[in-house]
Amino acid sequence: MSLRLDPALLKRATAFARSRKIGLSTALRMIVSEHLDAAESAAEHDAALRWQEERAWSAQGRWERKESPELSLDDLKRAHADALRPARAR
Repeated sequence: MSLRLDPALLKRATAFARSRKIGLSTALRMIVSEHLDAAESAAEHDAALRWQEERAWSAQGRWERKESPELSLDDLKRAHADALRPARAR
């Protein structure tokens, strides 16, 4: 594969490679790999946020339609303690 970099980008990539004491090709593979990992993580994060938002709006709708029971603070504390208890103890 042939890759042409403009002088400014080549200078930055060379500095990156030198700072890590690796070759330019290795540095470029590392940069591409890290960027793709970050892009995939960002996409997964965005999907998770959309899912949480949909769940929150759905829950709010159920609450407004009075389709979900009200919980007391004690109910919430009990549920929190149950969630923190190790799985094998349940």
